[in-house]
Amino acid sequence: MISLGEKIRELRVEKKLSQPELAEAIGIEQSYLSKLENDKSVPSNEIFRALLSALEISLHDFMEAISMNGNQQKLLQIADIEGWYKAKQRHRVHSQRVFLYICSIMIVLGVTVFYAGFSKKIFNETQFEYWSQGIVLEGEPDNIFDSWRRLLDGNDRDIMRERGLEMERRKSLKRILLLQFKGSEFTEVSGSGKRLYSLEKEYQIPRPINSWLESIGVFLFGLGFVGFFLERKIYRL
Repeated sequence: MISLGEKIRELRVEKKLSQPELAEAIGIEQSYLSKLENDKSVPSNEIFRALLSALEISLHDFMEAISMNGNQQKLLQIADIEGWYKAKQRHRVHSQRVFLYICSIMIVLGVTVFYAGFSKKIFNETQFEYWSQGIVLEGEPDNIFDSWRRLLDGNDRDIMRERGLEMERRKSLKRILLLQFKGSEFTEVSGSGKRLYSLEKEYQIPRPINSWLESIGVFLFGLGFVGFFLERKIYRL
């Protein structure tokens, strides 16, 4: 970074202009231009504009290489530089807020994604095994295969034997595995009747996606945290 005077001299040399030639283009004395190049004087806003015009450079491009450190008070006496500096400060504050906002979102998102993987609430790892003994006909109780004996006269052995054989013929075991808990029992329409499913077992089946969610959550949280740390270095030094 260089001073205002050094930048004027650098651009004049690049344009292959002598001090008298540039002074004439601006409409000032050569001695005054010499003072400007040696940082012994600060130009008025009108002369500063004439300088930029003669050197064919924009205010933004001119100021990008200028150091404000130690010269801020002098430089801000020039209205155009003051306006440019304030606009840059506003942009800096806006960028800082956006940066912190993004970091905050990443931290919140990281915690949320990690919790989703850790709790297994989205991708459940518990598998439920249900069994059904057969189809329950219309008018029969849901648990007919277990309760049919209680519905008959236990003294009539022939009827009990005949009914028992019938229930054995009607049995058609069916096993289903579900990732959703549907209670200890539930019914489902099937063919000419319905089936009563009873919960038999629960299994824990690891799903890789939950591990991925935990890893992504940690990564996003760490990225957001590091962002807050870097913000101090980027915007506050």
